[in-house]
Amino acid sequence: MRIENFKNPPMDYRPVPFLSVNDDLQEARFLEIAEDFLNKGWGGLFFHARVGLLTPYLGNRWFNLVRACVKRYQELDGRFWIYDENGWPSGQGGGQVSQLGPRFRSKVLLSSKATEGLPPAGTLRTESVDLGGTTERWHFAVRVMQQGYLPDLMEPDAVKAFLESTHELYKVHVGGAFGKTIPGVFTDEPQYATHHTLCNLKALPWTETLPKEFKRDHGYSILDNLPSLFLDVGRFRKVRYDFFSTVTRLFLDAYSKQIYNWCEENGLKYTGHYEWEDSFLGQIHCIGSAMQHYEYMHYPGIDHLGRGLHNPWVEKQVASVASQLGKERTLSETYGVAGQSLSFHDRRWVGNWQYALGINFLNHHVSLYSLRGVRKRDYPPTFSPPQPWWNYNAAVEDHFSRLSYLLSQGRRIVDVLVLCSIGSAWCEYKPPDPSPVDRIFNGFTALTEHLLTSQIDFEYGEEFILEKYGSVRGRFLKVGKSRYQVVVIPPMASLKRTTFEFLKRFSDCGGMIVCVAERPSMIEGEQSAELASFASGLPLAKNEKASISSLIRPKLSKGPTIDWLWGAPLDRLLVHRRRMGKAEVCFLVNTDYRQTMRLQIDFQTDMPVLELVASTGRVLSCPRKLVIDIAGGEGRAFAIGLEASPEGSVPAVLGKPLATSPVRARWRITREAPNQCVLDYARWRVTGGRWSKLMPVWRVQDVVCSLKPGSEFEVKYEFETKGARPLDLVLEDAHRFDVYVNGSKVDFDPNLWWLDPSFERMPIGGRVVAGRNVVVLRVRYDSDLSMEDAYLLGDFAVKARGRRTPLLVDEDPFCEDLSDVRNAGYPFYAGALRLEAEVNVQAHAGRPYIEFDELGATVSEFTLNGTELGRVLWREYRLDAADAMAKGNNRMSIRLVNSLRNLLGPRHWKKDEFTGVNPNSFRDAHGWTDRYVGTPLGIGGLRIVWR
Repeated sequence: MRIENFKNPPMDYRPVPFLSVNDDLQEARFLEIAEDFLNKGWGGLFFHARVGLLTPYLGNRWFNLVRACVKRYQELDGRFWIYDENGWPSGQGGGQVSQLGPRFRSKVLLSSKATEGLPPAGTLRTESVDLGGTTERWHFAVRVMQQGYLPDLMEPDAVKAFLESTHELYKVHVGGAFGKTIPGVFTDEPQYATHHTLCNLKALPWTETLPKEFKRDHGYSILDNLPSLFLDVGRFRKVRYDFFSTVTRLFLDAYSKQIYNWCEENGLKYTGHYEWEDSFLGQIHCIGSAMQHYEYMHYPGIDHLGRGLHNPWVEKQVASVASQLGKERTLSETYGVAGQSLSFHDRRWVGNWQYALGINFLNHHVSLYSLRGVRKRDYPPTFSPPQPWWNYNAAVEDHFSRLSYLLSQGRRIVDVLVLCSIGSAWCEYKPPDPSPVDRIFNGFTALTEHLLTSQIDFEYGEEFILEKYGSVRGRFLKVGKSRYQVVVIPPMASLKRTTFEFLKRFSDCGGMIVCVAERPSMIEGEQSAELASFASGLPLAKNEKASISSLIRPKLSKGPTIDWLWGAPLDRLLVHRRRMGKAEVCFLVNTDYRQTMRLQIDFQTDMPVLELVASTGRVLSCPRKLVIDIAGGEGRAFAIGLEASPEGSVPAVLGKPLATSPVRARWRITREAPNQCVLDYARWRVTGGRWSKLMPVWRVQDVVCSLKPGSEFEVKYEFETKGARPLDLVLEDAHRFDVYVNGSKVDFDPNLWWLDPSFERMPIGGRVVAGRNVVVLRVRYDSDLSMEDAYLLGDFAVKARGRRTPLLVDEDPFCEDLSDVRNAGYPFYAGALRLEAEVNVQAHAGRPYIEFDELGATVSEFTLNGTELGRVLWREYRLDAADAMAKGNNRMSIRLVNSLRNLLGPRHWKKDEFTGVNPNSFRDAHGWTDRYVGTPLGIGGLRIVWR
């Protein structure tokens, strides 16, 4: 590890977002956005075709843009990553592959009770099945899915066609940049069948070659055992285990290996993520076993959607394979669906948690090229120039760039291997009943949580990977480059035969094996007296934290001792240790969202200790024993035995408060952008007809979609204002409409826009009157027409009144409640504003700090008596004010920068702020309320604290 690279990470360690290529692309603007990404802390982009794309996919204009961007990024040392599909899931070739014929389309195996009449089309067998005294006749049939469904990705020729449709075209046009400016290819959610298809049809995955391949793998016929796949008859556990082992291998051979080999031959990194990796049931339905696919990815990856810490086993699966097989980087497509209010604190909280679990390459979902129409609702947030906080983005990306470099070096220190129990889940699964699989998965995930919350690090052992890369060396079980002193068998009934052989050798050499909750007794779905006898001699722990920890902890290698003092509970702490030659890095993350955690650490070393501060790049000297605070969501990295020159010392933890004074003042509000009013209710009519009742604009869109193309209709927005005032009206694609304000037609200037080029801006001040105002749009319906909300810009305050028309009034530039400035007339405001006040301060003993509890914004910047105190982006919300504060009156200024949340919504969700935002969240009649709902804009609990 080079400390210079930690301070200033190379481009390859920087996070990379999806650029949603989602409209008719203009080269000049496209290149401007792409270049801006590098200035905002990213290492480049994933060129991702998404909803709204108008430039023909993989056509001449497409590749002209690709070549132009690759050329520019080559000049700027940026990275242009290929995304391999038009939308997702991958493998379709933009819809071309499934058009090649039935052999190329996905297939499923169905079962049904026989009735009078002909058997279903595609029937393979009709069997009489003995169900314990009663006999029933069952049909087993293969259904070829219709054109438009997924291709058959267990069919090698289908995947070959996918490669020819996409990858080979990129090679023709920009192959000279492969392995250089173009590092690799992203695949997104490939799957042999969709989770929903198998659930709805109560089916299993199938491909034409499955009977032949199954016979080759297992020596008997799957066609003679079809009832065992759906009913508990015959050697059903054995048949199911063998079935899914073959299905997984076929998908692995056809897709993962073929794509990996193509990338390997062409100097590209294969990355991305597979579908439904977050549960055993999802893996069974879609991919077989996630961890097997990671072997055939250069940078294996996952998907982490939403705003929260969930499913840590997903990160641990991918990090385990990467560690075992020596893969330097692990990717996470993250932040998608989290909503526009995702804050910098949220981003650090989620990202640090993932990095502690083993991720070291962040892929942001998603940056929108265009906000036009449905595009702005494409699984927000958007990481794009329209965001008010855009110019501050590098602060977050620099933090994760440094962590990406640091946590890619050396090897993780892990003593415990937890066997992955998906093989047992294969044995038990029969459609449509998920309960046996859920039981196994729940035991597996509970064990995962118990280990993580005990600060016992571990890796998973996938049994097919263990078979290929496992060995026993002395008292260690090795898997590839990793070695373990303890093997934990989670609640699972069946082991792979080769796993059992490894465990016997490991036990004979003195290795420790612990069973949790139950002891396995089956080999690949069949009872084994030998395994049952062996397992009976192993220690058995309850699937409880204390029971597991008491058995395992004495066997762990020496490391820092950590004692909890106060604050967030210790089970919120994650510990990630890495060995780098003679040095060691210890990365500690407090996963609690709000509370600080105070710890006492003894690094148990005679070597020097440094703190490596990811947010700044500073290197600080550190005592070998110390007390530290880790704020909610914060991560702190310490290096033991690393040679580097410190730039200072780790500051001591803050002392207890000596005095606290809440800040109460009359604050002057100064906007840095025009205020905004959203018009999201409207009426409509066929021209010449009667106006409808007032309705949400999305309902207007639904209604007009039923019109015949060419039908002329009108849409009417309304607002009220106290006094005439200059205003700008903003409409998406205004040039497509005849626009009238209070009966007067408005001319369109193509050079005026706001937020996005499609948000066209028209000054209407001379047409606005005191009282009620009407905006009417007249247009002929076309299938690509989208009716969207309208916006007013100007100097005013807004009284938002739900379904009633909004009222614009003169601003009162003062407020006393700092917790939510929206109440002063800014319910939709997206931008920066400044709050200024005279604050009277009394003298107290101790050092003064400005502190607060909640940040109702993305960025806050404080100035006191003309001195800039600094920027607060995440917890702790605290600034040292000692050098600027005076007794008596002090001039305090707070600059707040928020997000697009209150402007673009969802604005009518009747529950609290939610963190799983999708396109339907903006139009969900079940969750709808007419009142406006948003997130606060302000500072909660502002105070001065002397410590």
